[in-house]
Amino acid sequence: MQGLANADDIRHAVKAQYSQVRREPSAQYNFRVGREFAEALGYPADLLDALPASLSEAFTVVSNAALLAQLETGQTVVDLGSGGGLDLVILARKVGPEGRAIGIDFAPDVALIQKSGLDGVRVVSRGRNARTRARESQVSVIEAHRP
Repeated sequence: MQGLANADDIRHAVKAQYSQVRREPSAQYNFRVGREFAEALGYPADLLDALPASLSEAFTVVSNAALLAQLETGQTVVDLGSGGGLDLVILARKVGPEGRAIGIDFAPDVALIQKSGLDGVRVVSRGRNARTRARESQVSVIEAHRP
């Protein structure tokens, strides 16, 4: 009988699964993925239409906290577990060009978000012990995704 996986094995499996979602959002998964799921959680269709389709195609989070966040122009927000990037881009739009939206995710393919050229979005690290280089006093809001 095979024993339970250790924390590193689980972390590796989750990282691999979410990286695959980013690369192949239309594949079959044992969890919900995509725009239809985003709309079911309350993301408005007109907002999704205004953003690159790749952001909603790889949507996998469990809440719509970014929609509810009351941010001001110029603030700095950190999105822990930024995944496919939908919430990260929404947060960046809320803080405007004077603000910063920093995304942190441990899945290597999340870096594709940064390469999309979206203004105000910065993915600082893909590592488990990511560092933003932002001092605590510089960060206005932290959004953390947990399933």
